[in-house]
Order: sequence, then C-alpha cells, then structure tokens
Amino acid sequence: MAPIGTHLYASHIVRDNSLSVYRKFGVLNTRNILYLQSELADLEQQLQRLDAKADSADTDNDIWAIPRSWRRMRDAGISFQESKDVGPNVHESVDPRDSWNLMLKIRRVLKEYSELLTLKSSSCQVSHCSRQSAPSSSLAPIT
Repeated sequence: MAPIGTHLYASHIVRDNSLSVYRKFGVLNTRNILYLQSELADLEQQLQRLDAKADSADTDNDIWAIPRSWRRMRDAGISFQESKDVGPNVHESVDPRDSWNLMLKIRRVLKEYSELLTLKSSSCQVSHCSRQSAPSSSLAPIT
C-alpha cells in the first residue's frame, strides 16, 4: 500500500528537507512560559511564608533551622516522615515536610521553566527574533 496523508507528506520531507515546515506554536509556548512564571512566583511566596513560620519558632528548635540549611530542611522532612512521635519541640503550625516537598516541587517547575526559556532564546537566535516586532509601548519590563 502506498503512503497516504501524513505518511506521504513525511516521505516527501525526508527526501527534500526544504519541505520541512513546522509550526512553532509561539503564542502557546509563550503563554506556557508565562504560566510557569506565575506558578513559580506563587511557589516562591509559599516558601517565604514557610520560612517566616519557621523563623518564629524557638531558636533551639529544629524547625527554626529549616530555612537556614538545606541539610536541616532535608533531614527534618525525612526524619519527621519516619517518626510517629515528633515530640513537643515541633512548632504547631509547621510541618517539616512542607518546606522539603515544596522545594522539590519548585525544582521541577523551575527546571521546566528554565528549559523552555533556553529553547525560546535559542529559537529566537536561529530565527533572528527582534524586539521591534511588537510595539514597545505594550511591553512592560518584568523583574
């Protein structure tokens, strides 16, 4: 049976690379980057709130050390998961696992965000993107 439809088109592209035309989905990609950016900003605020709660704990409490040391955050999250009796030292409003789990989520989202920004940047370099393509008055700098 002879190729038909997409299979036929793919067969032609393989033989003649100049027929290789793909849609970039620029608006969708940019929108996705903006959503990831918003999600990261929200996750950052959550982490800051957890840090503030931990900071209000007694300084001799393991919870107080969580935002000050990656190792303490990791160890507190792991030991809390393994222990059924967390004892009287634990600050009532702070679950040691929260900071650790949130940081793991931030890593995943940040990795996706950074990879997309890198792809977008390299895509713009290849296609010679210009900031002049959009009216400058409609763009506000983001910090």
